[in-house]
Order: sequence, then structure tokens, then C-alpha cells
Amino acid sequence: MVEGKGEIVEPQSVFFTFPWEEHGSRDEYEPGHYWHWVVLWLNENEIHPRESFSLHPALGFSREETDWIWNVLNQSSHRSIRATREIAWILPRLVQECRSPAALSEAVCQSLTRLLVLELVRCIEGKKAADVVIPGVETRMNACLQKIRERCMDPWTLESMSRESGLSRTRFSDLLKRKTGDTPTLYLRRQRIRYAQERLRTTSRSITEIALDAGFETSQHFARIFKFFVRQTAGQYRKTHRRGEGEPPDSKL
Repeated sequence: MVEGKGEIVEPQSVFFTFPWEEHGSRDEYEPGHYWHWVVLWLNENEIHPRESFSLHPALGFSREETDWIWNVLNQSSHRSIRATREIAWILPRLVQECRSPAALSEAVCQSLTRLLVLELVRCIEGKKAADVVIPGVETRMNACLQKIRERCMDPWTLESMSRESGLSRTRFSDLLKRKTGDTPTLYLRRQRIRYAQERLRTTSRSITEIALDAGFETSQHFARIFKFFVRQTAGQYRKTHRRGEGEPPDSKL
């Protein structure tokens, strides 16, 4: 959530916010998530800049370059963007350098931070170019993904998903991969696991019942997929995340 607006952060994404924006996950912590993050201090005391911002002079950006960076970040309609291979290397390397300073670490951190900012801008610019689609396709695609999230327990197939979006199977798969980083099968499984997690936290239904409700054909298949996404068994997840009074019933997968 950023300023009250929800946004899904998919695997292999880069996510940014401005320091004056209220942000945070609307879901509780889930095992299996691994993040690298840094905070860049702005070269100003103003809490709520509106027209521009200033990066630290050590990064070496000119006023013109800083204004360009500000415009790209500020005008981005998304805070979560598909990460490039370059930014996927730069960010962890910068975090590692900050945690374990060595000779010339300050100079290395400055260089990596400068590259990080530039590559973030490239990610956003690349997304704009990739998002140029035929008018109406984006709307149909978003409506289709919303329906899959809400009705993930239905017996979806690639054929039925692409038909719901009004696109060919190849076009649907390509756009889904671009938007979420997932294949259709992986996206559907992710939504079903989220559905199951919610019911593990809030209901007393058995794990087998929840697995079948979520659209899995067998509890054994559900167990494998749940462990893959959450890095816990469904029983372990329920014990640590269960809401309300009383203990959940014993369940066997």
C-alpha cells in the first residue's frame, strides 16, 4: 500500500516510494519472501516536496539530471516495476557493501547508488515502452486478472483465461508474464495459495477442505504447492497466523 493505494509486488520486481509517502504491506509477514532494500537520503529538509527534490551531491547528478530523474519517478503510475538483470545485481551488491564496509567502500557505495538510481529510471522507462498495447487490451487484461483473483478456485485453464481476456493464448501469456512475472499456471497457483492462506488464518475448516475449496484436486498436491510458495506447511502456517479464539482443529494432509 502506498498512500492508501494497493499494488501487488510480484517476484523479481523493484519497488520504490518517496520518503513522505505512507507505505507498508497490508498483509502480515509471510515466510519465503526475501528483500534487499536501501534508503536514500534527500539533500533537503523539506518533508513534503511537490515540485522537485534534490539528491545528495556525492552522487554527482547535475540539476538537469536530477529534474529528469524526479519527473520520471514522480510521473510513474506504478511503484512496483519488473526488475532488469542489472538492477537485480546492483541492489544486493549495494546492500552487501553497506553491511560489510571494506577499503574504498564509501566510493563503491556512491558509485553503486548512482547506478541504482539510473537503472531504476530505466526500469520505469522500459515499462512505459512495454505497456504500449492496443487500446482496450489493458482494461480487458486487468479485468481478467481481477476475476481470476476473485474466482481462483474455479477450474481455470490457459484456454479459459485467454478467452476471458479476449486474447489469444500466446498474447495472454506474454502480457501476463510482462505484468506479473508469472506464467498463467504460476499466477493461478499464487492466487489459490493466497486464498488458502486467508482461510487458514480466519476459519476452522480442515486443511483438506481448504485445499479442495481453493481449487486443488488433492490435498497432497496442495501441500507441495503451499510449501513451495510459503516455505511452511499449511499446519505450521495456521499455528503461527491463526486469528480468533481457540485452536484450529487437527488436520491431516
